[in-house]
Amino acid sequence: NVLALMFAEPARSLFQRTILQSAANYGLSMPTLDDERQRGIDLGRVVGAETLERLREVPADELLEMYTDSFSDHYHSPAIDGQLITESTWEDIQARDFAGHQLMVGTNNAEWLGSVSDDTTVDDVLLAARNNPRIGGDKAIPLIVGEDDPRRAMDRLITADAYLCPSQNVAANRTASGGSAWMYFFSRVREDEAAKAFDAFHGAEYSYVFGVHDDYMTTTATDHKLAATMQKYWINFAATGNPNGAGIPEWPMFKHPDPLVQELGDEIRTVPALEPEMCAAFEEWNDQQK
Repeated sequence: NVLALMFAEPARSLFQRTILQSAANYGLSMPTLDDERQRGIDLGRVVGAETLERLREVPADELLEMYTDSFSDHYHSPAIDGQLITESTWEDIQARDFAGHQLMVGTNNAEWLGSVSDDTTVDDVLLAARNNPRIGGDKAIPLIVGEDDPRRAMDRLITADAYLCPSQNVAANRTASGGSAWMYFFSRVREDEAAKAFDAFHGAEYSYVFGVHDDYMTTTATDHKLAATMQKYWINFAATGNPNGAGIPEWPMFKHPDPLVQELGDEIRTVPALEPEMCAAFEEWNDQQK
């Protein structure tokens, strides 16, 4: 959503810096206005409403229940409407000049683990890898054979494909065109059994960014220290376009040929960009699409 707004022609020059937390897919595929209209027509048929007036008479809870049952797999994302958005956001990212913009972007360690089915098998993982040329197809299989749990292997594939590798591409594009980009990797897992089951899941960083640790969370001095540092990074970036400042570990800019990311976990440290083989395959795939 943030990138779609940033690249929307009517919003040109309204945004000078952006923070993308676990952004997914980046508009690699986007619905059109016709697609959305057809889904509205299909919903009318599901609820037995042939006109807009009849659709408005359907109780909200009934409408929501029927919609959820019929369109459970639909992901709500920006659509190419020909007005605000005229082409896919991913195509915009690849074609636009990033000079003058600052970006902070990051990915969590286990973005999809909580959504991977408990009955996922090794065969499921092999099939998922082979059917995905964006992360190398068969070449991705040797990279995940060390995972004892098929669910974690599946999560690595999905996290790399949908979150990590597109994020690295966007960050590299930004610095290559004269802009500035910093990338983080969030790996902190709270110290209780429930947290360990989900690892650093999608959205886990929010409680640290906003300093809100709910009572059901096991929160230690490590968590408070991490939250304080992350808040300084975020505030510095919002204020100056650079996350660095006094009293916090130095965070290097993300740029080739040796891209570095800031790990935000039990320790805060600078590490090489993750999943280099799968992300190299992603870059190769992306170049072939141009």
